[in-house]
Amino acid sequence: MDQRLLEAIRKNDRQAFMSLVNENEEIIQQRTANTFHAPLHLASRFGHIELVTEIIKLCPDMVAADNSKLETPLHEASCKLNSDNQSGYFMACNHGDLDVVKLLLSKPWLQGLEEDDLVQNCLHVAVSRGHTGIVRKILDVCPSLTQKFDRNGSSPLHCSCHRGHVELTSMLLQVDADLAQEFNNYGYTPLHLAAMNGNTAILEEFTSMAPTSFQCYTKNGENFFI
Repeated sequence: MDQRLLEAIRKNDRQAFMSLVNENEEIIQQRTANTFHAPLHLASRFGHIELVTEIIKLCPDMVAADNSKLETPLHEASCKLNSDNQSGYFMACNHGDLDVVKLLLSKPWLQGLEEDDLVQNCLHVAVSRGHTGIVRKILDVCPSLTQKFDRNGSSPLHCSCHRGHVELTSMLLQVDADLAQEFNNYGYTPLHLAAMNGNTAILEEFTSMAPTSFQCYTKNGENFFI
């Protein structure tokens, strides 16, 4: 492998890495001499999640590349955590990289992978960021993630209502309307959060899809109408 490429990966120097690739597109296919590591193996080993995501976007087939031990970089690339305790999968959901999310969710072993130690899981963060395409893909593959709660006791539906995402709220209610009656740690349902933000469009979604949620009281004994 070209020493310049190796150094760019080791130092997590995305600018130098992209400069080398733009200069010679074939350089990304190079391997190390003895271990036969591809660039994605190395970026995964060093824990450079952003660079891992970039390599996957440039060369999706590299996720299946074997090294001398017949090991692929995909599992490590998508599960290895950075210093903020975030995986490549989480970061793709956070930054709206739909192609990367689709690629990773196509792997059966990744389905059901959950970052329970994070403040938010992947569906939570995709909903909060308003990444509609990614949310739709996650719901298609892992609809049970709608029932996961973050450290504040909030479901993805709470996040959607808090952020004012009407389309995402509708999508989540279609998967599981019972989530409308779940309380977070502060004693609020998703509808309460939507009402506090004055989002009438979201309230209309609840009227048609989860009307019983209007009867839920807050921790202070208040319902939607008070």
